[in-house]
Parts: sequence; C-alpha cells; structure tokens
Amino acid sequence: MLDHMGSLVTTIPYDSRARPSSESVRSRWSRRALTWTLAPLALVLLSCALPLLALPALIADALGSRPGHLRALLVMWIVLAAETAGLAAGALIWATSPQAGGSGRARYEERNRALQAAWIQTIFGAVSRLFPLELEVSGAEAVAKPGALIVLSRHSSLLDTLLPAILVAGPSLRRLRYVLKQELLWDPCLDLVGQRLPNAFVARGAQDKGPEVARIGALGRGLGPTDAVLIYPEGTRFSPQALERARAWARAQSSSALGKTAEACRHVLPPRLPGTLALLQAAPQADVLVVAHTGLEALRGISDILRLPRAGARVQVRLTRIPAAEVPRGSEQAAAWLQALWLDLDRWVESNRAPQSARS
Repeated sequence: MLDHMGSLVTTIPYDSRARPSSESVRSRWSRRALTWTLAPLALVLLSCALPLLALPALIADALGSRPGHLRALLVMWIVLAAETAGLAAGALIWATSPQAGGSGRARYEERNRALQAAWIQTIFGAVSRLFPLELEVSGAEAVAKPGALIVLSRHSSLLDTLLPAILVAGPSLRRLRYVLKQELLWDPCLDLVGQRLPNAFVARGAQDKGPEVARIGALGRGLGPTDAVLIYPEGTRFSPQALERARAWARAQSSSALGKTAEACRHVLPPRLPGTLALLQAAPQADVLVVAHTGLEALRGISDILRLPRAGARVQVRLTRIPAAEVPRGSEQAAAWLQALWLDLDRWVESNRAPQSARS
C-alpha cells in the first residue's frame, strides 16, 4: 500500500484551480442551495428570539453548577453571523475580482484567503473570550523562520481545528493549505471560500482511497517559503471510544508496529499513515511543524459548551519544528518515524494535561 501510494501522488501536480473535493457538481449545488439559505434565515430567527431566550438561559445558568446556556446562545449567534457575513463577502469578492490566470487569479486567492482568516479569527476570538481560553504557547519562534512547512496537529476538539490557523498562519502570514474531512463542506462559508483555495476535502469513507490520498499529496507540491500544509494525522477527533475502535482496527492489520502504537496510545489516536506520508513524499524540502496541545478536550462536541466551567480553560500548546533533513522520506522509515512522533506527543499530553482532561 505504501509503495503504491507513492506512485499515486506523483501523478497529480498541484494546480490551484483543481477541484478540492471529489463530489459531483450536482451534489455541491444541492447542498449549497440548502446551507446558503438556512444560515441567513437561522441568523434572523435567532436574532428575533434572542431576547426571549436570554432570560431562561440566565435562570438556567444561575441554577446550574457549570453555567453555559447564555454563552452557548451567544456563540451560536456569532457563528451564524460570521457565516452570513462570510457568504456576503464571498459573493462580493466573486463579483468584483477577476478570476483569470496571472495576477488576477493571485489577487482573487489572496482576497479569499483574507476572508478565511477573518472568519477564523472572529469565531476563535469570540469563543476564547466568552469562556475564556488562556493560551500558553511554547516554541512560537519555530513558526517565524521562513521555509515551507508540513503542519501535523493533534485533534481532540471542535476548536482545535482553528488553532493552527491562529498560531501558524496568523503570526507568520503563511498561506496555509488544509486537509479537511468532506463533511465540513456543510459549513456554508467554509464550503464557499475553502473550495476557492488550495485545500483538500477528503471523503474518509471512500472505498477507493487512492484518489483521496493523491489529492492530499498534491497539496504538498509547489510549496514556497511562506506556504504550509495542515493535516490531522489521526483523521478524526480523539475520544476513548475512537481509541478503542482504532485499537480494534490495528489488531486486524498485519503490521505489529501499528498494533503496538495503538496499544501504547492513551490520549491520541494512532496516526493514519497514507495521507501524511503522501505529503512528506511530495514536499521533501519542507520542515515539519508538530502542534501538540492540551486543555481543549472538554469541547469535543457542541453539547459540551453547556458543561464548560465558568472559569474557562487553560490551553497549553507546544510547537516543535523538525528540519526537512531529519525527516525520513522512504515509506517504511517515515511510517516508523511518524508513529514514534505521535507516541512522544501522547507522552507530552500525559505530562501536561489539566485535571479536567483526565475526566473527559
């Protein structure tokens, strides 16, 4: 599988105009007709109902040991407002920017990238202030040095999908490409802007994974000194149930190394190899940046907002940059290296997690 994957990657060069998802045009526009209508409508309805809902939420918060009802309402309103504003801004960009090749196309991408950054900063900033979140980052200097990056991030909550964009793309003005699950296309603004930029929305349940792996690898081609590609090697959010499923799957494979990695993990999922290895092979000049974090585990799902403590959360982040020369590029060597890297991340989480993380 690993050797075959390599041949798949080399067949598809990066092209910023390539479709970032494998869905059909009919499927795309059927979904957009629904989501692009519902987001503004939901914002209007919630805005009208917010005064009526605020009082019951305040009462529930006063009676509860971990009040979060009013904050949940405010987060919902902010997200819907950001989605609606993003759709309007995206339509304006489409109407006023040339999309042909050359400088016109580059300008079109830059305006969409700026809109994507504003959307992320709005949502992350609102959540981090309402709950609040206290970020403690070590290794921030690893981002400042120029050079292409492959960013490998832990995935344990809803909010950590925004964290690398805040820490990597923001401070260094990097043009960040994303590997995301195709289900996120149901987010209307991410669907609109995300598919205009060099990203890959992958179908995780696809029977033939070859084309999906190839599109991930293609994101690694043509990386400049201010470019980066973000992937979550675990493939899905960590949970105890997901870890047990991953262990069961690993036991059924012929690789004893994969089974040992899965059994040794406590706070992360064993990395899914093909996509990450495709990026490593496609961008041999790129350094690797590992984003380790803990403190967001309590926010795995939407309903968890109601259970977050009044004091919020302390989020610890460790950024580690590994020079390209130290990253194995052969399939077998890179697979062993990645598994060892993830076990080190697991140990770091064990050493730094907050007490509430142990109970989540």
